[in-house]
Amino acid sequence: MQPSPSYTDSYSPGGSSFVPSPYVGTSPSQSSKKQVMVDVFERMKTSVDKLVEVMREGNMVKNEQLQVAKRHAIAIERQNELMKRQNDLKSEQISIMRRSSPVHYLESEIWDMLVQLNLHDDLILQYYDYLCENPAHVRMLFGLPTHLRLNSLLKLMSGGGDSS
Repeated sequence: MQPSPSYTDSYSPGGSSFVPSPYVGTSPSQSSKKQVMVDVFERMKTSVDKLVEVMREGNMVKNEQLQVAKRHAIAIERQNELMKRQNDLKSEQISIMRRSSPVHYLESEIWDMLVQLNLHDDLILQYYDYLCENPAHVRMLFGLPTHLRLNSLLKLMSGGGDSS
């Protein structure tokens, strides 16, 4: 504790100065004021200590929440990676299925192709019946460029290009 400032005693001859001790020679009112101040200080210190403890606990809880959030983010990243792999596998399966399954053309598509070749109506009906009975020939014709289809169809009908 720091020494108190000097006080001048007005009743002393010559006005001598003295330094009062906090424990000795103090009046009861000074002592009670000091005690009140000490009590207030102790309560403030206790309150500050409690506040610091609550903040420390809050920080610990926040750190735990942060760790949980990080683990959650890692789990979500793993799920995303798994979903991407599943999508890749499904795309590959679909691609394999498309390559392995035969393409079927509708009768209306066959008819439209024959009309585009500018054939006479009687020939269109004859070729239409033939192609509907031979789906392999239909796939072959649709695989050709449009300008080569008529010659290939004539070879098929004459028996020169039988590929069934």
